[in-house]
Amino acid sequence: MRSGRHRLILPGIVTLLAASCNPFSLDESAPTLWEASLTATLEFPLVRGSAAAVSDPRLGRTEVGILVEGLTPQSTIRWAVYRGRCAEPGSQFGPDAAYPPAAADGDGTVETTAAMGQLLAANGRYHIAVGTVEGTPRDVACGDLQQIDAPST
Repeated sequence: MRSGRHRLILPGIVTLLAASCNPFSLDESAPTLWEASLTATLEFPLVRGSAAAVSDPRLGRTEVGILVEGLTPQSTIRWAVYRGRCAEPGSQFGPDAAYPPAAADGDGTVETTAAMGQLLAANGRYHIAVGTVEGTPRDVACGDLQQIDAPST
């Protein structure tokens, strides 16, 4: 059982947030911020990870970053953002080219980002799925993106 919450802070996303986000703004063109904790599948119990995203209407783009640990060293993963939730997945968000395979380092860690000219819909449902590339593709981890700056209702 894991304790605590692992948070991802990617320099590019943090820079974008600092430059463009006012959490007290009601401006509909303000960026939406998202985060997810990645939960391992039963087949990969040592995997853990996190993700963050910023979708900025003023720039007309979304940037997403993931950090995945506990992978087989030097292995390669595939990953993407999908519509829906992990339990009820939908279609991929953005083109395949936005999500090139990523190689784990010698410690079994991957940190990578993707950018695309599409926006996550405010209050939409999205998730991040991570899988293997080598051999038969298998699911490794999944996490539902939660909008962290959504107004309270």
